[in-house]
Amino acid sequence: MKFKLIAEYFDRLEKISSRIQLTSLLSDLFKNTEREVIDKVVYLIQGRLWPDFTGMPEIGMGEKFLIKAIAMAYGNKEEEVEKLYKNIGDLGEVAYSLRSKVKGVSILSFVGGNQEAGELDVMEVYNELVKIATSTGEGSRDIKIRIFAGLIKKATPIEAKYLVRFVEGRLRLGIGDATVLDALAITFGG
Repeated sequence: MKFKLIAEYFDRLEKISSRIQLTSLLSDLFKNTEREVIDKVVYLIQGRLWPDFTGMPEIGMGEKFLIKAIAMAYGNKEEEVEKLYKNIGDLGEVAYSLRSKVKGVSILSFVGGNQEAGELDVMEVYNELVKIATSTGEGSRDIKIRIFAGLIKKATPIEAKYLVRFVEGRLRLGIGDATVLDALAITFGG
């Protein structure tokens, strides 16, 4: 399943305030989700990688790390990204804006070594986020930044927006656990 589909649903969900409409749209997303990744999609909607009771680590990337990753991914200086962030007030929107301006053509694209934007799938995104969360020890900071920069570099603008927001812990979807449960019940229970 393509991550772009989820990002597009996130964009639509963000604009809705009615719980009934949120539940309906979430149910529609679940109907379009492959069974192998439904658990990953549910966790992504909730802004986490796994249940809280597992004791697994959080992503562990703060605002400064995200600014470094965005700058690295799109070839900007950190100061430029920070200035844009101060003007816009949302790192997700900053990533969207900068990604929209990047053409993504490199020498690798001519020899088939560069993945086109929009080819991210849910499992790839989830696995990369897990790598970031579980990176520990010396040099883990740089590893987290490089992995995330690589991920958002491959992403379309809308995917980059929601990836940054997810890592930042600010998806802004307005969806609680009860809404997710209702949507799952409608989808799989009728």
